[in-house]
Amino acid sequence: MKIERTWAMPNKNTFTIQPISQLLVEEKVGFGKWIDPFAGFHSPAQLTNDLNPDAPTLFHEDARDWLQEIQETFDGGLFDPPYSISQAVEVYKGFGKEVLGRGPGNMGYWADIKNELGRLIRPGGKVICCGWSSQGLGKSRGFSMTRVLLVPHGGSKNDTIVTVEIKEEGYSGYVYKDVLESLTPEQAEDLGNWMSGQTMALRDTEDGLQSIIYAWDYDRWLKGLPVID
Repeated sequence: MKIERTWAMPNKNTFTIQPISQLLVEEKVGFGKWIDPFAGFHSPAQLTNDLNPDAPTLFHEDARDWLQEIQETFDGGLFDPPYSISQAVEVYKGFGKEVLGRGPGNMGYWADIKNELGRLIRPGGKVICCGWSSQGLGKSRGFSMTRVLLVPHGGSKNDTIVTVEIKEEGYSGYVYKDVLESLTPEQAEDLGNWMSGQTMALRDTEDGLQSIIYAWDYDRWLKGLPVID
């Protein structure tokens, strides 16, 4: 993994910060098909969305709802949302959006968006995330991190952290609840054994079950076992 640190002045338009814009060029963002659910004003992606109706994007919808509607796959994705829950709630309220329940004030909402974005990236494709965390989409969604850029801004300001991840070749992507009906008896037994060995909290919800099956399927792939088509 390549780790870099380059100072730059802060800017609310992330992709205009010089070391970040340089990274986008080096990672060939915009070549092929790229998607950006939080595109703002300077995204190089082709398919763009942003809540702000003044942003020069193709769509102006809630990011989760928008991603859930898309069925095609992409060569790459950009993920540059509000960098904290409090920021997100302020932004969404400003545009008259619901913030209660499983909304932007709930961590599950952001997990949903990462799940959806990960689903849309082809094996071998990239996701580039910006924020105050180096978490990215992560192994549980089938991604391996190849590069981290730290951009300090001086004073009391937080660094902007940029991660580059590649979707593992051969990984089938996450699946939905109805996949249980298609499992072979051997797969169902393996899933039960795998779940019994986990320390994670299991939620009796469709998205919780989806995440469990996703992680189990990825674990099988790592072991060289057949995965879900």
